[in-house]
Amino acid sequence: MDHQEKQGFRSALGRFATGVTIVTTNDRDGQPIGVTANSFNSVSLDPPMVLWSLAKSSYSLESFSTGEHFAVHILSCDQQELSNRFARRGENKFEGLTHIKKPAPLLEDCTARFICRTAFQYEGGDHIIFVGEVTDYTAGDKPPLLYLEGRYAEARRPADKTVDQINPDKVRIGSQSLTHLLARAYVQISRQIHRDLVTCDMKQPRLMIMIAIEQHESPHWEDVRARVEANGYSATDEDLEGMISKGWIAKASDTLRLTTKGREHYYEALSRMSDFEATFCEGLTEGELAEIRYVLGHIIDNTDDGEPTLI
Repeated sequence: MDHQEKQGFRSALGRFATGVTIVTTNDRDGQPIGVTANSFNSVSLDPPMVLWSLAKSSYSLESFSTGEHFAVHILSCDQQELSNRFARRGENKFEGLTHIKKPAPLLEDCTARFICRTAFQYEGGDHIIFVGEVTDYTAGDKPPLLYLEGRYAEARRPADKTVDQINPDKVRIGSQSLTHLLARAYVQISRQIHRDLVTCDMKQPRLMIMIAIEQHESPHWEDVRARVEANGYSATDEDLEGMISKGWIAKASDTLRLTTKGREHYYEALSRMSDFEATFCEGLTEGELAEIRYVLGHIIDNTDDGEPTLI
């Protein structure tokens, strides 16, 4: 499978919404190890068993392969920063966190937690699949954190209402509803942009990172991450490291800048987006385009929540 096929396969998998977990164990020296993973699933009720998988390239693989126990923490919707912390490499992820050390490091305030004895390990392509027998578990009532199409999301049940409490005129969203039209236009445009970016070895979060760097002189990584995530995308250390290894970004004194090569990819991506915009604007007059821009600007102003934006 070539790079483009891999990106397409990853994109297709991203349509499946998953929960977000942190899986922990202890290494040979008894030190806590933890990774963020969304490859979690149930296996059996009797006996109670669950599974998850870890890339063979992960530096934590040996600890999980030799460990007798692991714990799976299903994160709640307010634990996005904790998820980001355990998705990063090369730092003490447990620093400042309260946790119980045995039989595996146990974190607090998750929506559910499963303590497992490692039962089986299987080869699964470029991953190792771990099956654990659940020896104990806890469950809370916080809504879980979700991951969908490369971004975080929240899971919430619709409020229960009796039939006589529902006003059909207020809850009906037809094909001409403004909310429906805006959402559908966003989804269709984003889908096409994603496909175009993949063809030039780019993906949406990486482009957002480049925009944040290019528009703010010598920013720090945490500032870039905050701006990208405030716009609904996940910016990980792996994304940054990958762009540095490609020679797109240079890092000096904890600040970032685009290299000449990176700026070339950046403007190629913007050019593709501009071409796509010209395509879907065909047939619209300048007056119609001006009116659309005015209406969208008005909606943005009326829904501004004060979060930082990229542009």
